[in-house]
Amino acid sequence: AQVEAAVVNVDQTTFCSYVRSCEADTVWIFKVFVHWCPHCQQLMPKFFKLGLALQLAGNARVRLGAVNCAVEADLCRKEGFHGHPLLHVVYGGKDRGVREALTHLNGLKDQYLRSILPANTVPGEEYFLHEFLGALPSEYGVPTSLVDQALETPPKLCPNVTELRPSGALPAVGEGFVEWEKDFTPWRRWSDALFMVRHSFTEWLVPHGHDGRLRAFSFEQVWGLHRWVSLLHSNLPALMGLGPVLGDLARFLAAALAEAQRAAGERALCLDAWQAAARPVLDRVNEVGQANLSVASTCGSDTCRLWSLFHVLS
Repeated sequence: AQVEAAVVNVDQTTFCSYVRSCEADTVWIFKVFVHWCPHCQQLMPKFFKLGLALQLAGNARVRLGAVNCAVEADLCRKEGFHGHPLLHVVYGGKDRGVREALTHLNGLKDQYLRSILPANTVPGEEYFLHEFLGALPSEYGVPTSLVDQALETPPKLCPNVTELRPSGALPAVGEGFVEWEKDFTPWRRWSDALFMVRHSFTEWLVPHGHDGRLRAFSFEQVWGLHRWVSLLHSNLPALMGLGPVLGDLARFLAAALAEAQRAAGERALCLDAWQAAARPVLDRVNEVGQANLSVASTCGSDTCRLWSLFHVLS
């Protein structure tokens, strides 16, 4: 119960009626995310820990909330939350110190971020959260010791990726891969690539809801599905054994596109029809994975697995 109260999951109704209409002097900090995004997951445990620490300290003037844009697509589109993860601050009061903290937060954005993100909205990184909390006036009761304990590590912006290369590493080594993989072969990343193929089908390939429909794909979305399935079909190693089922699925999507063009309809493919057509691919992925358990995963995150899939495709 304490965790649920520490970070409030909001939908469009609660965001508009509860957060914006009530408690004008309360500072709300929202984590804007999608549940399938690996980068979004990095801050979330610390975000919950911070919310719980604020609650246990009896602080009711700073509240934390979360918005899952994969579920609340209309809310995120209305608020201009383009991209994720983000941190968005809502404050309806007149306290000068809070207003100055918001000015400080917005000043941390470069010109490009200011052009694409709404006011009081920044990338969802620990650095920005730490900076804003540190700038709040003392009467809002967020001591530095509490923030440091919850966030644990000194926050900093992500460094340039070229700085991440280990000293002495050969130029042929890609970022994030150990040096002995300079002679990369798909077999070494077999399990990770399969995992992400399955993950893309079960978590990513869903109607966006941009047209108000969550149970059907638009023509543009089916076009994107066809491009992704065709890429997998043409580039995954034949030894993986996914070629036949991916080929069947690509032809199914091509037929759906052709039918949508003839009918001049906005709904090109129902979600149920897509799930039924994609089922043989998921079944085959499971069969291949079970038959190749000797190839262990070498990744500890979905980001690593996604790049493994990209390497295998290339």
